[in-house]
Amino acid sequence: KLAKILSIELTKNHILKLLKKTSENQVSGVPLTWTGQKTDLTELIYALHSAEVFNNGSANIKLIATAFEELFNVKLGDYYRTLQELRIRKGSQVSFLDQLREKLIQRLSAS
Repeated sequence: KLAKILSIELTKNHILKLLKKTSENQVSGVPLTWTGQKTDLTELIYALHSAEVFNNGSANIKLIATAFEELFNVKLGDYYRTLQELRIRKGSQVSFLDQLREKLIQRLSAS
């Protein structure tokens, strides 16, 4: 009886997971894939983490990075090491964020 209950529970969880995945695909039509540099996405993730914009600032970097990896269909690898590389960059440490800022200002000015 226990094995039967466990198999039913596992089947239910699997079906719920498939339904969730199907509904997400129907909403967006095509999944988003990050096509920029992984370093740029890591820079953005750390900026958002530093701004404490997820879960009232209580979300840790691993949770945020994992969510972005799933959302944008990308594997970031060792994002802790990437942070160290950002720290020792010559010139701007946050070049992607600088680029985003400039692009947004250009867009707002053109409107």
